[in-house]
Amino acid sequence: PRPRQAPRGHQSPVSSAARPAAATSGVPWRAILRASLPALAVTLLLLLAMENVFIVYGAWLESEFGLATATIGAVSVVISLAEMLAEGLSAGLVDRLGKRRAVLGGFVLLLLALLLLPRLSGALATALAGMALFIFAFEFTVVSFVPLISEVMPSARGPVLALNVAAMSVGRLVATLTAPRLWAAGGLSANALASGVMLAAGILILWRVVRER
Repeated sequence: PRPRQAPRGHQSPVSSAARPAAATSGVPWRAILRASLPALAVTLLLLLAMENVFIVYGAWLESEFGLATATIGAVSVVISLAEMLAEGLSAGLVDRLGKRRAVLGGFVLLLLALLLLPRLSGALATALAGMALFIFAFEFTVVSFVPLISEVMPSARGPVLALNVAAMSVGRLVATLTAPRLWAAGGLSANALASGVMLAAGILILWRVVRER
């Protein structure tokens, strides 16, 4: 027997599901870049600021407190707990606060933690607390930023998120070049100062250019 044909005007689930993909693939890359460039700049600055400090924090703990490599590995447990707490709070607070407000709050908290970090080096406990706060603020910010950047161009959400991952990778790559040089020039204070300038630039772009949809 011949297969039954769908009535005219009725679209099969396959064809209707394929339409968003076709629409996304038709968006010019130039338009995607133009729409997402400010948000991508924020991502780049955020990752560069974080990695600028995170890359040297092991050397900082070793030079300040004489911690061995194995002990520094144990310190990573504190960092992991801060990350888990930040991710959980981000999932619960972003919708309540609003995406843009949550990210701005995370940036401000990260900047404050960064300014405090060199001043907390007097004792190991305060140094670890400062680093935990720094990691917490970063994780909260980067997780909260995903819903915001995914709405920059809803018709091209996939390419925008892919560009966001690429911007994160570029930030990490650049930090591997800048962090050791800053550390050699002025220790943790130099890294923190440079990262603070980057975070301030990110806050300015978020405040003036990036909008929540």
